[in-house]
Amino acid sequence: MYEKRKHHFVPVTYLKGFTAIEGSLHVYRKADPTKPFVCKPENIGFTNYYYGFDKADGTFDTNSLEDAFQLVENDWPASLAAARNRSELLGNDLARLLEYIALQRARVPATRDSYERFQAAGILATARQLHAQGKLPPIPGGREDILDDLEITVSPQSSLRGIAVALEACEKVFNSLNFGILRNETEVPLLTSDNPVIWFDPSMEEDLIQPYRITQNGPIDLFFPMAPDLLLYGWNPRHAEEFLFDGVRHGALTDPDRIAFVNRMIVRFGYHTVFSTSASDAPQIAPYATMSPTLSTAEVPVIGGRLVVGTMTFGPMAQKTKWKPEDTS
Repeated sequence: MYEKRKHHFVPVTYLKGFTAIEGSLHVYRKADPTKPFVCKPENIGFTNYYYGFDKADGTFDTNSLEDAFQLVENDWPASLAAARNRSELLGNDLARLLEYIALQRARVPATRDSYERFQAAGILATARQLHAQGKLPPIPGGREDILDDLEITVSPQSSLRGIAVALEACEKVFNSLNFGILRNETEVPLLTSDNPVIWFDPSMEEDLIQPYRITQNGPIDLFFPMAPDLLLYGWNPRHAEEFLFDGVRHGALTDPDRIAFVNRMIVRFGYHTVFSTSASDAPQIAPYATMSPTLSTAEVPVIGGRLVVGTMTFGPMAQKTKWKPEDTS
């Protein structure tokens, strides 16, 4: 059986919608957005064997998850065509589109890394609790802070379970929203990123917005750039009048300032990489070069243990400790 090695966490068919020069993208690494480069969609947004996993029989499965994701991706061209034709997105058509978008949120490194970070924090909290209970060997003299300096590595395969957790979170959010397709009628194209599914609390001042942080029954805005000229927009009913809808589920964005805001959100929510049709977007990406969605954790003492609480925030990308398979031996 053919072994799939390059596992794209951003679908090639999606990125093709943001190409400009001979079918290539302008790629901006957030670590250094002043040096964009041109790249084909097939050669970006992937990690080798990213969805591979060890099976019970001792073999390594490189295809099953990738094949399952491909089935969802296959509907994307039809969804994009329906958006361009201003077809009503209802029933199964909307369900397929939202399934695609949910997978775009659940499968990406921004999500999987956060899941691994949360697991690592839980392991460390357990170690601290066991130490407090005297169930660990004594800490060597002069190393009383050893638990504070301890680096926990988590198998990347463990975060495959986090995909299901993230899909459930998407379902809860999506069920609270209305959706529309907004045509970008300005001269400024929409950007996209390696973490293109965005939601936040729109009642917050822009500088105070945090990624995916919303309150129960509170306002939510959701953005998903479908193409440089198309935005999927999810909203609470409270401010739908902000847009010019010419049908139940289609509308227009004509305000350049609003497009600028959407692009700022796209850049801020980008994890490692921003994709564009232009080579001149560094000025709008550079202010957020050190800002990516990341998980902040804290330990809360509870009866019988320590509870780890995770909160998504914008901040510097945490250095990820490389997992070594031999650590399992």
